This record gives sequence, structure tokens and C-alpha cells, in this order.
Amino acid sequence: LDLAAFDSEALCRAVADFPLPVLTAIGHEVDETVLDMVAHTRLKTPTAAADWLIRHNMHFEMELQVIEERLREAARFLLQDQRQTLERLHRRLHLAASHRLQRERLALDGLQQRAQRASTWLLQTTSRELATLERQLALLRPEHTMRRGFTLTTLPDGRLLRSAHEVEPGTPLQTHLPDGIVHSRTTDTEKKE
Repeated sequence: LDLAAFDSEALCRAVADFPLPVLTAIGHEVDETVLDMVAHTRLKTPTAAADWLIRHNMHFEMELQVIEERLREAARFLLQDQRQTLERLHRRLHLAASHRLQRERLALDGLQQRAQRASTWLLQTTSRELATLERQLALLRPEHTMRRGFTLTTLPDGRLLRSAHEVEPGTPLQTHLPDGIVHSRTTDTEKKE
């Protein structure tokens, strides 16, 4: 009769539906109650229940320690892997920057050489053109023309005589030769048509 309370339907339903495991340790080895049947674990005595809980908690604690060690190891591995990845990326970035800098230096050296060659070519070409122009200019100078037998004649006001229509008989003239000037006066003019 003293175990009848452990056969209560309401109590048994509450234990069966309880979200956490329920242990029974009523203390009667011979008699089994309905509550013992619906409980998660049936133990013979409260002392046996205490021993079971201690063993269970120790086992749970050891599992937690194993999980903790695995998490630490995974974190160390992940950290080491990330560190290695970061070092690889750093080396690649440094190498890429170094290669880029080297390419840019080579390109700059090439541009500098091209600019130097272009400026040398431009200077030589300009010097040749200037020498050619100087020769042409020298050929056009009146002194050069006069050495070939030509003369320059100027009017009294210093203007160059270009046409027979510019003078009348008696007009004073100056004829310039390579070695001097001849002064003369117009006696007559013949005009071509």
C-alpha cells in the first residue's frame, strides 16, 4: 500500500512526458511500480541513484573535457592554418608588388632610352636641317652672288634698283661689286617690253 502513490496515472503521465530524464530509486528491490516502468532509469536505492548520478556526471564532465580539448585543438589548427594563409598571401603580395615594380622600372628605363634616342635623333636632324639652311642662306647672300659676276645697283636713297623704269637720264647710281663700289650717272635707258 505504501507504493500505491507511485502507480498514479497522473504522476506516471507527468514523468513520461517530462522533457528531462527522470530517475526512480524508491528503495524496494522486489516491488516494481508503474513509475519505475515509465521512468528513464530505475535504480534500487537512493544511494545507488547518487552513485549513478556521480558516475554519469563524471562521464559527462570527461566528455566535456574531451570536447573542450578538441575545440582548442581545432582552434589552434584553424589559427595556424589562417596564419599560414596570411603569410602566403603576404609573400604573394610582396612578390607581386616586387614584380610590378620591376616591370615598371623596366618600362621606365625603356621609355627613358627611347626619349634619349628620340632627342638625340631630333637634335641631329635639326642640326642637319640648320646646316642645310645655313648653306642655302649663304648661297643667297649678295656677296656670294656678286662673286659669280653679278652686281647690285642702288638708287641715291639706298633702295635697290630693280627696274629700268625707276631711273631717268642723269640719275646717280651706286654699283656694288665684291671688292668695292662704283659711282656712276645714268646717260640713257633701254626698256624692254
